[in-house]
Amino acid sequence: MSQVFWLSFVDPARPKGTQFLGAALVEADTTTHAIRQSWSFGCNPGGEVQALALPSYDLMTDEQRQKLADTPFHTLMDKPELIRRGFVLEEEA
Repeated sequence: MSQVFWLSFVDPARPKGTQFLGAALVEADTTTHAIRQSWSFGCNPGGEVQALALPSYDLMTDEQRQKLADTPFHTLMDKPELIRRGFVLEEEA
């Protein structure tokens, strides 16, 4: 059964402040499959990846479901894009 995974990519070898490479939403059956999918769809920039399975659609709030519906899947989003979409607050960036 497919799940939605939030994949976040960093490169700890880069200078501080430039280590974050982006994040992507990927639909897959498992964490391993999600990472493979990120390579297949070209939304994996390399580096280290942290994967988080999102709650099932029926457990999300209306706001979370809408945000998910408005966000592209299998697309690498940089920090400004994540801020614009409300996933990261500017103070946290």
